[in-house]
Amino acid sequence: MGACFARIYGNSDTCSERPDSIEDRPVVFIVGAPGSGKKTQGRNLENKFEFHQLSTGTLVRAELEEEESEFKDSLKPGFEAGDLVDTEILVKLLKHDMQKHLKKCKGYVITGFPRNSEQTDMFLGSVSKCSAAFYFDMTDEDLKKRLKSYKDEAAVKHMDDWLKKFREEINPLLESFNKLNIPLYKVDGSGAEQAVFEEMVTIMEEKVLKPPPVEAFEVKDGDVEKSAEATAAEDKVDAKLEPEQPKKELEKEAPVVEKSKSDEKQSSEKDQPPKKSDVKSSTAKEEALKRQSKSSGGEKKQ
Repeated sequence: MGACFARIYGNSDTCSERPDSIEDRPVVFIVGAPGSGKKTQGRNLENKFEFHQLSTGTLVRAELEEEESEFKDSLKPGFEAGDLVDTEILVKLLKHDMQKHLKKCKGYVITGFPRNSEQTDMFLGSVSKCSAAFYFDMTDEDLKKRLKSYKDEAAVKHMDDWLKKFREEINPLLESFNKLNIPLYKVDGSGAEQAVFEEMVTIMEEKVLKPPPVEAFEVKDGDVEKSAEATAAEDKVDAKLEPEQPKKELEKEAPVVEKSKSDEKQSSEKDQPPKKSDVKSSTAKEEALKRQSKSSGGEKKQ
């Protein structure tokens, strides 16, 4: 999930502050056989998370009742026969309704859609990505019991045909979710309504709507060239971290000794080489001493 999801669910922003694109909203599919409780749980999620619920059956019926509908003639034959309606028209109806409720919701839950990989591909390609899909798994026996409890003669009459068609469609559909990397969550639809709802809420809060963690990465030397401004800023930080030494301690470590002029003169004279006149004078003194030594030695012999 992207950063926009964190913005939607991280605070109580108003409708006008929310992102203005369908793709900025989480989209959840709920698929299952007739009578599995798709619409019931869709309403529950709608109320819990401020979603907008869409049912393809409801949208098609509303379109058929619209006198000026441009899709009425194309939808009516297939819908009345219980067949799949045109995928392109169905996706257009979904997109139009989602756009209409964009500023009023934090996400979308679509029940009974998609029913095959063609519908999935067209929705993902022209409307939005899918954040998660719930599959209500039930046995045929449990489904028949539930349909009979509705006391709907049409449902009882056609339930065998409905279930047969559903079984043919569901496995390829679930496989297409896996291939498209749509997170798929199987829920036991035969459970009590509240138990099923609580399971879905846990999945929504902990997996679907939870913002992804920020991945830590290591930057090695040479991977990123630092700007002069960044280097200067780091130098300032380093300078602040180094403790300043007292002035007295610095003076002890490097004492300054002032030299007098006479000391400086003597030091400079020691460092300079001897002059030629000094060398000659020293030589003459040495020769005079030698002569004096010899004369004194001669007197002693006499």
